[in-house]
Amino acid sequence: MSMDTELQKHYALLLGIGSPWEVKAVELKLTEKKVEIELGWQWGSAAQCPDCGCECSIHDSAPERTWRHLDTMQFTTLIRARTPRAECPEHGVKTMQVPWAVPQGRFTLLFERFAVEVLLACANVSQACELLGIGWDAHEIMRRAVERGLERRQMDQLAHLGMDEKSFKRGHSYIKLLTDLDQSRVLGGGGGTHLRGGGPVVGRAHTGTESGGGSGGGGHVGAVHPDDCQAGAGGGHCA
Repeated sequence: MSMDTELQKHYALLLGIGSPWEVKAVELKLTEKKVEIELGWQWGSAAQCPDCGCECSIHDSAPERTWRHLDTMQFTTLIRARTPRAECPEHGVKTMQVPWAVPQGRFTLLFERFAVEVLLACANVSQACELLGIGWDAHEIMRRAVERGLERRQMDQLAHLGMDEKSFKRGHSYIKLLTDLDQSRVLGGGGGTHLRGGGPVVGRAHTGTESGGGSGGGGHVGAVHPDDCQAGAGGGHCA
């Protein structure tokens, strides 16, 4: 087995890539301090429609895309691939989803997971961006992390709610927070008169969930009617 084949097998194991995807090439660019990994689809394998999941034939491949991955030692690591486009009888020609990143994402899932840990450990976003070597894409990473967290959020055990105001920007601005007092977690928040993500939670406050005022002296969830909660493009808002 050649050195190149061993290297491809090595990176396939590190990436968790398996058939029908394979590592086609690994290129080390010393002057640019980069490692580029080219992934390819094993032609002859059936494609899968991203909408319905049915197996179908391959129409063609989308243009090559690049994703930022976790660094290899001190070298920035990039993944390159042309994603097959499935020809679904029901949904037409659709670009398949790749297992290492979210649709339209610029980073691998492993990189985003690491980035969230760095963001949590840093004092501010700018500091995290500097350590990660990325720009304000960090805000997109945070948005997707919040969306994944909201999808996993369980409300079955919700019993006691609290509402409070917290100051930021040297105490001259305030944000309202809706919290689960038993599990010490934030359920919704927003500035002004809106509580982002609070609509479904307030609905539970009128179906047996107890509510309590925050330390700020008096927000009471039970005083907000579910009809005042509107689902907008960014999530539920409680006026």
